[in-house]
Amino acid sequence: MCSLKVLAFEDGSFSPSRKRSHVKTVLVGVLTSNFTITRVEVRDIEVDGLDATEKAIDIAKSLQSFDLILQGSIAYGGFNFIDPEALYHEFRKPVIVVVGEIPDNEAVKNALIKHFDDWKARWSVFNKFSQVFEAHTNPRENPVYVNFVGIDLSQVKDVLKSLTVFGRFPEPLRVAWIIAKSLSKALKTTSKV
Repeated sequence: MCSLKVLAFEDGSFSPSRKRSHVKTVLVGVLTSNFTITRVEVRDIEVDGLDATEKAIDIAKSLQSFDLILQGSIAYGGFNFIDPEALYHEFRKPVIVVVGEIPDNEAVKNALIKHFDDWKARWSVFNKFSQVFEAHTNPRENPVYVNFVGIDLSQVKDVLKSLTVFGRFPEPLRVAWIIAKSLSKALKTTSKV
């Protein structure tokens, strides 16, 4: 399974602020094959915006050739959601969402209601993928929690085990996370110069 071409999405960090309008962070798409990075694409997304799905589709179109998409969350840049169903319908490739903790659905819904007039649209994306399933990727680590489209649970577990080298997260997501956080730090540093 390691020979899969995997597109993994992660986001960069951003400074927490009460006023997040027009604040941006990076969305990183990393394409790997046989644990080798073959391409990296980066787009800006608006923190708490509505452009993450569109930017993820744009990245995927530019990378073209992949077998599977991994998301490190539904939420990117705060409450800017990437809709796994939209990615699946656009590319007809399986999408797996991998998170480290069981989502607190009630807390997410309450935060959306409190902070967004369009909370129902945002909740509809999150809620479709809020039920998660436990998956053990590494016998020495805690499980991860997954949701998916275009693939069944037994395949998800097999794929994630084959893609996990260190810790409990699949290597493409781990690499995407490192790149996204490093880019955020570098961009924050250069913007102060």
